[in-house]
Amino acid sequence: MRDNVTINEMISQMISDARRLGYSEASIWRNFSPRLALIAPYYSKKGVVVYDPEITNEYVDLQKERLEKGEITIHYYKRVKSAANHLNGFYLTGTLHLNTPKRGTKYQIKAENERLIDLFLDYKKYDPNTRDDVVWVVRRYLHHFENHGYESLETVTVEQVREFILKTASEIKTSSLHNILLYLKHFHIFLKENGIPAPDCVALCHSHKKRPTPAGYRHGFLSSVFHFLLSLFLLFRGGRS
Repeated sequence: MRDNVTINEMISQMISDARRLGYSEASIWRNFSPRLALIAPYYSKKGVVVYDPEITNEYVDLQKERLEKGEITIHYYKRVKSAANHLNGFYLTGTLHLNTPKRGTKYQIKAENERLIDLFLDYKKYDPNTRDDVVWVVRRYLHHFENHGYESLETVTVEQVREFILKTASEIKTSSLHNILLYLKHFHIFLKENGIPAPDCVALCHSHKKRPTPAGYRHGFLSSVFHFLLSLFLLFRGGRS
């Protein structure tokens, strides 16, 4: 717990921690810093200098009331609540995690992989409605290989990723497979473009888009799944020959 630290000192320390974690200056000043700055003026308005989680939560409650009255958008409220969570988390732990796992998640991963997800989210800029789904997929993916004794993805093979996808496909609803493949594809593009050692699985995670028409939806999606599984079989057979 960081006693007797001012709100501005907190924000300054969090920005320094973001730099330490590898966030770009552009990301810090366009996204991270403005979000934290949403709460700081409320401290000035109340004449409070020292950071206090109760003051921060009080501000969040006020914004919730404004949301219910239709004075602000849900997007603005979520930005305020997210900033409050980051401030309170940093106040209590002294550590910055922009991608805070939901309480009770079974896919716990080490700090290095938490940072990797943070960097990926910063790179891809998913909208708030998609972000949680993306984190769930990538966290499950990284957790799987951590559980198998891999410190990083550097020594993981394409065949092992293929096995993970097949295992996951057998455990989830068919309708979720497209998004899982899409998010893993984006994740591996991010790894490749940033020079982070990992198997080249962009082609492996390719998935056809769902057809937009209701009549062709089921046929088109099942066709995509069939061709995806067929490609896995051919790749697997080729690797064995």
